[in-house]
Amino acid sequence: MTIAQLIANAREDLKIDPGKNIWTDAQLTRWANEGINILRTQSDLKVSFEEADITLVDGTASYAKETDYRKMLYAKTIDTTAASTDADEGSMEIMTDNLVEFRANHDMQVTNDVPTTVWEEDDKIYVYPIPTAACAAKYKVRIGYSDYIADLISSESPDFQSKWHNIIEYYIRYKALRAIPGKEEMSQLALQEWDKWSRVALADMLWRQDERMEFKMPFLPFKRRK
Repeated sequence: MTIAQLIANAREDLKIDPGKNIWTDAQLTRWANEGINILRTQSDLKVSFEEADITLVDGTASYAKETDYRKMLYAKTIDTTAASTDADEGSMEIMTDNLVEFRANHDMQVTNDVPTTVWEEDDKIYVYPIPTAACAAKYKVRIGYSDYIADLISSESPDFQSKWHNIIEYYIRYKALRAIPGKEEMSQLALQEWDKWSRVALADMLWRQDERMEFKMPFLPFKRRK
């Protein structure tokens, strides 16, 4: 279902302000996205990733991240002068998790014509060695990264199984009732429904992501010789 359908269903089926006297569609959309993001984060639905190219600058070690950047997955140098696309890439070592040890054993002011290492620090991406003018003229760095979950608009649908879309209505109901004085008991009931069904949905999503296809040799009956 689209976000617009989820909101319409929540208004009518769960009696979330069907006359639109209290909550706007924009507010319900924010709550819908909040519930969707909770489910996606808990189920680790981060299957999509993006690529971004960093234009190297002579003598510059740090570069800004993309606005939707979440976590670095891989990094490579791209030789922009290579005649063949089969020979233009070189892998880079990601050093984010071992940065302290790396700094202790390397001169961080070293420059070179080809960067070999990359890491995240202070909300920036760093390359090592520091690019020279010759490096900047020849190479760029391509980063593959997982992206943050973008909020959905009214015409878009959650990217998990459609059979679980409707449970977002319970989250909308919980958030709406929670904000109205005197509706605490109804809000808690909606929270219980959300908690119950989101757990079921989460278990299903995790199970599906963990499925493995396994080939088994067919068993052929053995025919004894007479």
